[in-house]
Amino acid sequence: MLFRSHWPEWAAGVDPERTRQVIENLRASGLVILWTQHNRVPHLFPDAEEIYRIWTAEADAVIHHSDYGRAVMEAEYDYGAHTRHAVIPHGHWGHRLEPLRPAGGKAEAEAALGLDPAPIRLGIVGAPRAQKDVQLAIDAVHACGRDDIQLYVWSLVDEDVPDDPRIVAVPYAMADHATYARRLFALDAIVMPFTEGMLTTGTMADALGVGLPTIASNWGYLSEALGDAAIYYGETAEDLTACLDALTVDQLAAAAAATEAGRAATEWSVIAEATLAFVDDVITAR
Repeated sequence: MLFRSHWPEWAAGVDPERTRQVIENLRASGLVILWTQHNRVPHLFPDAEEIYRIWTAEADAVIHHSDYGRAVMEAEYDYGAHTRHAVIPHGHWGHRLEPLRPAGGKAEAEAALGLDPAPIRLGIVGAPRAQKDVQLAIDAVHACGRDDIQLYVWSLVDEDVPDDPRIVAVPYAMADHATYARRLFALDAIVMPFTEGMLTTGTMADALGVGLPTIASNWGYLSEALGDAAIYYGETAEDLTACLDALTVDQLAAAAAATEAGRAATEWSVIAEATLAFVDDVITAR
């Protein structure tokens, strides 16, 4: 029997004593504890790091979504000597998004969202994160010398948005699935201006799923998860500005073509097979 958790704070809360009691109950029931680690610390409770220390010490098995993420967690947390590890990538979401692709492509998605056509539209999507430097991307586009690039930001919190017709930003709000899909299909590339501090971002699963190239920072998770499906700019706003000034349609096309390999490696059937093999191995070894 197996207890699998993705976000253990939702199963046991963030109180350390309650966490220990839940784990004791799981042990008493004879359950193997498997944790798929998406976060370095709880997203909504960043000060509750102690409960992750408890879970890492107790987990019988851990699935990491990258070698990068495993190295980060092993450097910061003390796993039990009994803990077994596997690196299995996160699956892509193409099967959920592709059915919503408009027959008229980018132009139809633009029209449905009320957007003016843009030769090259870049977008920042997904929930705000402390490690997602939206201001850096805004500043980089504002400084670039091109008039054929637009940046649409759907992840705005309190960033300073200049009076620049190439930059459109709206406050972040949860979007329904169809609206989110239209946003992706209205883009030519996703910008992922992440800094260090997280383990993963689910946005990469959307980018691979619909074949969108990414303009990405040098954050280790992105380079491992996206490979040639991303165009890497470096670390600073100046780096991103230089990348945008030099960006070509051929670069975007090459990165988009590379998403095919990423999709093949992150099909859910592939993920399921690897996960089942790991689970069988963990249970057999026990």
